[in-house]
Formats: sequence, structure tokens, C-alpha cells
Amino acid sequence: MTRSRLRLRALCLAASLCSGCAGVGLLGPSPQGPGIAHTPAGQALSPQAAAALITVGKSTQPEVATALGPAIVVRFDSGDEVWVYRWPGADRSTGAATELVLLFEPPGVVAKLRVRQGAGPGHAGR
Repeated sequence: MTRSRLRLRALCLAASLCSGCAGVGLLGPSPQGPGIAHTPAGQALSPQAAAALITVGKSTQPEVATALGPAIVVRFDSGDEVWVYRWPGADRSTGAATELVLLFEPPGVVAKLRVRQGAGPGHAGR
């Protein structure tokens, strides 16, 4: 299996595992909590607006942390990190949440970006 394919699998696995994980961001505690994307002024961002601020292959961890705030972070022994920002769905379940998932490769540059739309009501467990 190629290295990029392994990273993609790790990204998908990390996104699914983040439903129950705690993480840390680079900017310290936020009143909104880690994983809630907001501007430096504290204004909420939509998933699409947050994703538009990121450039794959160029955006760095400090730039993303400044632009979106602290994330839910999963670190791997390889040096890769997955950052997750989450928007709650209508029923407030993790299955209904929309997520912006970012894969950072060493030296801390975004390698992949994905917006995962949450399931509609009644589909959270599927």
C-alpha cells in the first residue's frame, strides 16, 4: 500500500475516532472549546468558510490555529497530525456533526483537507 493511501486511511480513521477523543490546540483554551472553528475575533465560521481559509500544500499549523482557533488533535508516531473542527448537527449528536478534517504531515503543512457532512436526524448511528 502506498504512503499516500496509508495517510488517507489514517485520516478517515482519525475522523471517525475523534467522536470520542479529547485534544489540544496550539492557542490554548478557547471559550468555545477545542474543535469549534472561529475567527481570531471570536466570530463563528461555516465549514465552507473555514475550509476556504486553508490551502493544501501551503497552510501551516500556526497559520491554521490563528485562522480557526484550537482544534481537536490526534498525533501519530510518524509525526503526522489530524486536526478536527466540528459543527453540531440539528440533534446535537456526533453523527449529525459536520467536520472539517485536516491532515498535517511533517513539517506541519496541510497535506489533505476534507469536509464531512453530518448525517441527518435519525441517521446518527449509521
